Amino acid sequence: MKSQSKSSVDFDNILCEFEGFNLRPFLLPHIGNKIVSDGVLFIMESHYINPDVFKYQYDKHNLKIDAPELFYNIKANGLTSNFKECLNTRQIITNSESDDMTLAKGKSVYRKLSSVVREGLNLKEDNTNSPLDYVGIYNYFQRPSYKAASTIKVCDKDSSVAYEALKHILKTVKFQKIIFTSAKSYDCFIKMDNINNKEIQLNKKVYRGAHPRVWGNACSYDKRITWKKWVINRL
Repeated sequence: MKSQSKSSVDFDNILCEFEGFNLRPFLLPHIGNKIVSDGVLFIMESHYINPDVFKYQYDKHNLKIDAPELFYNIKANGLTSNFKECLNTRQIITNSESDDMTLAKGKSVYRKLSSVVREGLNLKEDNTNSPLDYVGIYNYFQRPSYKAASTIKVCDKDSSVAYEALKHILKTVKFQKIIFTSAKSYDCFIKMDNINNKEIQLNKKVYRGAHPRVWGNACSYDKRITWKKWVINRL
């Protein structure tokens, strides 16, 4: 397996050709600098934004905060710093591996993912690189959820923006395997991709997985193994 020498920031100029990433660069995907040529992209569901910080910087008219038509047209400088921090995919992943527990708190899903990648790719414990350097990670829906432990109510705009974002990521980085950890994201993707003649499904290995919090449970595809083992077998 040949390693690609580029990392997240090396792809940013191309990734930001997609309008959504150009307007809201804090949503850019994590792209590990040790990704192999047949690399894996893990797709989560969406970020969560605490209601205490989900106001827009310049919302002079007290518009409905979670309205899709508002979110998709606002630029990064129209958001509070707290808002952007809550949605900064790369920083959240970096913080998840920090020894500072105040930074790592609430980010256990990425530590579980890191453990599975280490085992699945047979990475040695003394490897100085993070296992997450070997994969790509991002949230499928580009608009956050505003309720803890809840998902967004997906509208047509959410579906189309999410699908176009994924297409642009795959055009930029040659991932060959895609593992969804959210049924909602996967189902939305399948619907859009089928409309587009299975453009992605015909060229990539796409898997419907489960959220990391249930990886210790029996896999619904094969009760003899856990979801964790199922994911490891896909790597």
